[in-house]
Formats: sequence, structure tokens, C-alpha cells
Amino acid sequence: MSGQVSTGSSAQPEVVAAAWYAEPLRWRRPGGIAVLVVLYCGLWNLAARIPLNRTDLDAFFIPATRIALAGHPFDVYSLRYVQIYPNANGPVSLLPLTLASAISAWQGWLGNMELRRVVVLTLFAPFVLLLAREAVAAVDRLRAVPLKGFARFAAYAVFALSPEVWHGMVFYGHVEQPIMLLLALAGIRQLQARRPVGAGLLLGLALLTRTSALLLVLPLVLLLLRDRDWRALGRLVAALVSTIVVVLLPFVLSDGRDVLYSLVTFRGELTVGGGSFWGLTLGTPWESFGQRYDGATVLLLASLLTGLVLLRRRDLKLTSPALYLLLALSSLCFALLIKTLWPYYFLEPFTFLTIWWLSAMPASIGRFGAWFRWGLALILPAMAVVCANLREYGLTLETVSDVFRPESLVLTIAMTLVMAAILWLLLANSALGYPFTNTSLSKGSVAPSAE
Repeated sequence: MSGQVSTGSSAQPEVVAAAWYAEPLRWRRPGGIAVLVVLYCGLWNLAARIPLNRTDLDAFFIPATRIALAGHPFDVYSLRYVQIYPNANGPVSLLPLTLASAISAWQGWLGNMELRRVVVLTLFAPFVLLLAREAVAAVDRLRAVPLKGFARFAAYAVFALSPEVWHGMVFYGHVEQPIMLLLALAGIRQLQARRPVGAGLLLGLALLTRTSALLLVLPLVLLLLRDRDWRALGRLVAALVSTIVVVLLPFVLSDGRDVLYSLVTFRGELTVGGGSFWGLTLGTPWESFGQRYDGATVLLLASLLTGLVLLRRRDLKLTSPALYLLLALSSLCFALLIKTLWPYYFLEPFTFLTIWWLSAMPASIGRFGAWFRWGLALILPAMAVVCANLREYGLTLETVSDVFRPESLVLTIAMTLVMAAILWLLLANSALGYPFTNTSLSKGSVAPSAE
């Protein structure tokens, strides 16, 4: 991508882009990086010692690894928690998790919930750092001037210390989410580099880590379809499907019935909970519809909104900053219309909105207006955190027979407003994703490429 610093007048001297936040940092040496990695893993080690009740890590994932360690790795989907709840994630994250369980068993800690959690979170911490690295690389590809110095360190910290990644992994035990996002971002990078086979492989692995990755694959496929890039689309889909088939085939041959139930059909047996739109339908005829067809409505809304944006904005490309807005919009459809909303569902929208937001950081210190608009755009990623915490608060008020409906209403309104703001930016903003600009970028900000 190419871009330049706008000064508003050719007679004025160019604003120096290497501002105070772009000064080189001394820690960026192998030794300094190694120390930071060790400290970061140590932070997760300490967080794992917080006294918590049973999480999904203890209810689903560790028991699945016990089955694998017992010599039946392809029967991990025979697991049931409270009779109907299976291990609903693909097998990719079970590989490092089984290693963590093996280390815990070797140390005699597998039966101790706190100590095995220490092993798991410490072992999985590097995946979060790799996710942060991939996210910052995505930001750099969108900018004419890559982040440097303190700004680069701060960007890493935003992703590595994201409230939602800690929320999901520590309090809910969903250690697979950072792996899924890492694979998805790497797949998008491959697709942007015109390597659709590699993209299909990585996106297939993302789907095999967490099925909600389908909401990230959908906009990419529709974008290639709109551009009639049949060669890239065919290779992407072929590689993606082949990856899923090859990985799942041993599991299907060993226990096909449980694989189908765990990854596809069990969701129809779950009741409608709270937080999402369907929480407002409890006690109405629409409740049974939401129970059976929530997944279908998620895909339908995501397809309609994505199709609307792609048809309206022909200039949106794989290399556009707005692609990450579109991915956030699609992932928010899952949070809005899934039958029960959990706080960790907001990690995906937070990550993509933050990539978009950081990509729009002004490259110079010269103009207050550009910085003000950029600061105002922080509302979008911040709202993902707010919504997650609203849902966490709502869960503390729920019982088995009582769903806190006002909280569902507040969250539905909040998510709808965020999605409306994203849609407005995508449809009404000719700068395609840079915050609150119209026909041109503000002085002191980086212009997007015309690609």
C-alpha cells in the first residue's frame, strides 16, 4: 500500500511522521523480547491461581483430553456434560491441550483443578502473543507508515492484554479462541498475498478450532464471489474443505454419530438463555423458533449485511481497512442472534475493530482534528468490552428459571447500535473505514491506497 502525509498545502513543510511515539525502543533485542515473553507467561501463571469455580476448561476440554490420554484420541466427542452438553469445538486446540494434560499428569496435578489450570494457561500464553503479533502485522499492512517505537509496543499490549482474551481464557476456560483468531488472521494474510491455498488451509484449521470462525470465512468467500475471482475462490474453498475432511475423517470413522452431534446438531436441543435478541422472546411463540433456528438466523443476517456492503462498496478489497470492519460486523451477528450470549463471544469483534482502529492512527503529531476523530473511533472497540461486561453482570442475576430480560434488552440495543455504526461507516464513508472522514483524509493522517 502507498500513502502520504497530507499537509493541506504544497507550500507548507511536511509534518514529521516519526513522532515521539515512533522513537526506537531498546528492549527490541532478542534478550529483551525473551524477558518480556517470560514475564508475560508468568502473568498468566499468576492469573491461573485465582480461585474460580468450574469453567468450560474443566467441564469439557480437560475431560476430552483424558479420553485421548487413555488411548482413544478419536473418541473425544463421546464426552457428555450434564447428559446433553458435548465438547462443541473442533479437534485442533485439543492437540496442545492434551500436551498440557500430559504434563499435568506427569506432575501428578491432573486431578487438581488449580494446578492443571496453571499448566494450561502458562502453556497457552504464547498463542496470545502470536495472535498479538499477527494482529499488529495486519495493522502494519493497512498503514503507509508502520507502527514504530512506543506505538508498536502499545499495540502489542492492546492485543496481549485485551480484557476479552483474559476474560475468555481465565474465567471461562476457552483457551481455543486465541488459536482460532491467530489462524484466521494468518489465513487472511495469505489471501491478501494471493495465496488462496494457504489461506484455505489456515481458515480450515480455524474452523476446526472453533466453529464460529465460519462468520469470518463468509465475508471472504462473498468478497471473492462478488469480484468473480473464480480461480482464487475455487482454490480457497477446495483447500478449506480438504483440510476439514482430512482432519475430521479419523474422528468420523471412529465415532461419526457423536462427531455430528457435538459439532452440528446438539445446538437445537439447548434452551434459549439470556443476553441476545432471543432472550427477549422467552414465553412467546418466537422462543421455540429461536431455539431451533438461531444458527440459521445468524448466517442469514451475516450474509445479508455482508452482501449489502459488498454490492454498495465496490471499492472494498481484501487490502482495505474496512475489511476488518466487515469481519467485526459479521462476528457481531453471532453475538446478537445466538440463543444464549456468553461474554467471551466479544473477543472476535474486539480484535477486528481494534485492528481497524489502530490502522487509522495518524502518522504525525501535527493535527488535533485527526487525533480527535481517531480517539472518538475508540468507542467501537470499547463498546465490545462494555457489552461483554454487561453480559457478565447479567449472568450474575440469572437463575435456572429466571432470565434477566432488561439486561437482554439493553445488550440487544447496544449491539444493534454498534452494528449500525459499523454499517454506516462501511456504506457512507468513502475513505472506507477510516473514522469519521468523508471525501478525503484529514491533515496529518495517512491516506489509504487507491487499490
